[in-house]
Amino acid sequence: SLHSCSICGHLTDEDVCSICRDDSREKNVICVTEDSKSVFTFEKSGHFNGVYHVLNGLISPIDDISPEDINIASLVSRVKEMENPELILSLKSSIEGETTMLYLKKIFENSNVTISRLSYGIPMGADIDYLDPVTIDKALVDRKRISE
Repeated sequence: SLHSCSICGHLTDEDVCSICRDDSREKNVICVTEDSKSVFTFEKSGHFNGVYHVLNGLISPIDDISPEDINIASLVSRVKEMENPELILSLKSSIEGETTMLYLKKIFENSNVTISRLSYGIPMGADIDYLDPVTIDKALVDRKRISE
């Protein structure tokens, strides 16, 4: 009896999922994910107090998946109703993920929407000797200052 939430697209057995119904969450901060599995991962961490939007896929011209084939239209409608919306793009670092992020950035570029993405880089406990050049490059670009 599981189906998509009528608001965010996450899996639920009700019309609106428990996350969207939770009044203690920041409704104007939306973490955009590829699938419901990512929502479960974020919820397990216990550190995100916003809401989610599940795209149920990524734009992939080579696989004939266009923006109309994934859950973007409802995201656009949802954001238009908000005051000071913030989107956190939590999509995989792949051609499809980057394409989807660029598309979303283009859609919202002339609006009051704040858009960010999760940083990429070196995982906790990783040995530098075993990292690929792209991961090292992303870590350098996304580095953070630790002293003023």
